Amino acid sequence: RIDGAGTLGGVNLGANAFLAGFTITNGFRSVGGGISGASSAIVSNCVITGNRSDDSGGGVYGVAVYDSLIEGNLATSGGGGACNATLYRCRLIGNQSGSFEDWECIGWIGPTCTDIRPVVRGGGGGAYDCRLFSCLLADNFATAGGGACSSDLSNCTLVSNQAAGVTYGSEYNSVYGGGGGIFAGSAVNCVFEMNVDSTEPSKSDWDSSPAISYSCLANPPVDIGNVTGRVTFVAGTFQLAPGSLGINAGDNASVQGTTDLAGNPRIANGTVDMGAYEYRLPDADGDGIPDDWESAQGLNPAVSNSPAMDADGDAQPDVAEYIADTQPNNPTSVFPQVVVTNPPLGTMVLVVDPTSTARVYGVRWTTNLLAVPQIWTLVPPEKTGTSSAVTFTVTNDGPGRIYRTGVRLP
Repeated sequence: RIDGAGTLGGVNLGANAFLAGFTITNGFRSVGGGISGASSAIVSNCVITGNRSDDSGGGVYGVAVYDSLIEGNLATSGGGGACNATLYRCRLIGNQSGSFEDWECIGWIGPTCTDIRPVVRGGGGGAYDCRLFSCLLADNFATAGGGACSSDLSNCTLVSNQAAGVTYGSEYNSVYGGGGGIFAGSAVNCVFEMNVDSTEPSKSDWDSSPAISYSCLANPPVDIGNVTGRVTFVAGTFQLAPGSLGINAGDNASVQGTTDLAGNPRIANGTVDMGAYEYRLPDADGDGIPDDWESAQGLNPAVSNSPAMDADGDAQPDVAEYIADTQPNNPTSVFPQVVVTNPPLGTMVLVVDPTSTARVYGVRWTTNLLAVPQIWTLVPPEKTGTSSAVTFTVTNDGPGRIYRTGVRLP
């Protein structure tokens, strides 16, 4: 535990430094009250809480942060939780930034001021000028961008963040700040839920023309892939519930990283979900086989299937039958024999028939069956099943290659 006692900065990290497993609290400095440092420094599995800055980055400034909690930090200017940082699988909760300082005149007639505007510092209650991947931003507050300001977000969930813009102008018909979710910046594959702009309610999720795509929110901008509406969470969590908007609705090309905020595979069913958490099919017994598949195949979803359990005695464990989408209680339902058809010189045409539309098929090769471990290299592309045959044409462009077909979950 590193405690700045409210007067000292928490940690300053040099180039390529690494910090893991600490709680950093009660730090105070102008920039990066809890942690500041070089962009090549890495922070992992830390709790950064109760720190403050009289400028930017109440919790964190400058570094890369992985799998950490950034909670209850304060910055007078930008980024209550983090500023100028890169965040992976982090939770930014209850941070605050921004301050109203004074008014300045923007219109004069002779010596008389006829129009004024506020002097307001910063924004981004959770994050300012940051890059965020598979992060949760909840209950943060700022003048501009309750969740994030001038930041780029990918697969993030923004819930119950709040912005309180300052009204000004000759008749108080202008507003500085706003955007309960985000202010400026960009968001892709994100979920916006229950954010608040207390000055302009119509801008509860966004303000200042951010680039938002493949995201779910109540009032999305006109951009590619957005879904209008509200998601449904599993009770007590921010994970998408069965049937919710946002499931399998994101853009795979925009995914950064291989795991979600819970550490599960980032793409579970062929297309990435919106938000920080990938939707997982219910699995009450934790055996890796979803309950609905077990029920449909006559297995008991409340009884765990061991890795070796083979209900139909066909030498394929039930888990393997799930991966292949074959029937675990039917010994004749197996991964199909591969047929080699009309191979021209130097090539092979491999036919897998039948196939499942819920699975992905491919061909791999090796040159040594005795190697431990065996190394099998994919021959692209893989193909989604069609209910009938899937055909692969393979060019044998290396000596002594051995080929095999396989199947996997999307």
